[in-house]
Amino acid sequence: MVRYLLDIATYQGALTLADVVRAEFQVVNFKTSHGLGQSAVHPRLSAYVAEAKTLKLGISTFHWLIGNHSGTDQARYAYSRLRALGLADTAAHCVDVEESTGTDDKETAPTWQVIRDYVGTMQALMRRPIMLYTGDWWWQSPGRGWNGAGLTPYLMAAPNDGYPGRYPGDTSSQWRAGYGGWMTLACMQYAVQPLTFPGGGKGTIDVSKAVIRNEAIWRALTTPTGDDLVTTQAEFNGFMTGYLATPAGKAAMQAIVTAAVGPQMAAVTAQLSTSMTELAQSLSAIPEAVARELTEGSNEEVAGKLRDLLGDRAGDVAAILTGGRS
Repeated sequence: MVRYLLDIATYQGALTLADVVRAEFQVVNFKTSHGLGQSAVHPRLSAYVAEAKTLKLGISTFHWLIGNHSGTDQARYAYSRLRALGLADTAAHCVDVEESTGTDDKETAPTWQVIRDYVGTMQALMRRPIMLYTGDWWWQSPGRGWNGAGLTPYLMAAPNDGYPGRYPGDTSSQWRAGYGGWMTLACMQYAVQPLTFPGGGKGTIDVSKAVIRNEAIWRALTTPTGDDLVTTQAEFNGFMTGYLATPAGKAAMQAIVTAAVGPQMAAVTAQLSTSMTELAQSLSAIPEAVARELTEGSNEEVAGKLRDLLGDRAGDVAAILTGGRS
C-alpha cells in the first residue's frame, strides 16, 4: 500500500483535514516541536490531532533539530510533547535535519553529535525507529557526509535532482539516495504545492507532499517493538547488561572485539563476565533498535552492524575489557 503524506505547521494556516481526505492523502505529518520550543507549530495542533484520529488518518510528527541545544535534551522535550498529545505510542516520528548556521536567526546547524544523540535517545524512548529528513545538499556539504544510515535506515528527502512535481512511481530511479549510507529513500518528498482534488479543482495553501511506498516501513515506524524494551537510559543499560551476560551476547562481543578492536584483544574477552555493567554504559549510545537485533545474524554480521557505531569508542571497549591496561 502506498501512503501519501503531507506536512502541517503554521504555514498551512486554515488547511482543513476534510480537504486532506478529499485529496486522497492518508497521513498527516504534524510539526510538534522545534529545538526546545514550539516555533512554527500550528496553534490548532491539539484539535488537528483529535480530528485526525476521528478521521482515521495516519499520524506522523516531526521535530526541527538545531545545534543550540544537545540532541538528548531536544529528544526528551520532543518526546514530552508527543506524550502530551497522546501520540508517543502510535505515531511515526521524523527529525528534520536541515538548519543552517548564519541564516535569518541565531539558530545553528546541528553537529553530528547532536544528531546522534537525538536519534539514539528518541528511538530508545519511542521503542521503535524514527525517520531522518534532510537533503543531499545539506548532508554532503563540506565537513559532513556522515553515516546517517548507521543511526536509522529510514531517510525522508526530496530526490537528488529536485522535486518532480508529481509522484514518479514505485519503480522510479528517483528513489535512489546514495549518500549518508542510505541507498534509497524510505519516504519521498515529491512536491510543495496546493492540494488537487479528484474530478478537478485545487486548494490554495501550499503543502509539502510525500509518499511512503512500502507498508512495512510504515509499520516499523508506528509499532513499538515490545513492552520489554527500554524507555529510559537506565533501562537501556540494564537491557545491554542482561544481553551481554548471555552466551549469544558473549559470542557477539567476541566478534566485535576481534573486528573493531583488533585480533590482539580476542584473548581478553574472557573478562566479559565481570565487565557487563561497565561495558553496557560504554555502549549506551547504541540505539535500542540496533541492540534489539543483536541476537540475529552471524557473528560477522553483528560485528558489521556495530563497527560503525563504535567508531572512536573502540578504545573505550578495549580499556574496559583489559581493566585499563594497554
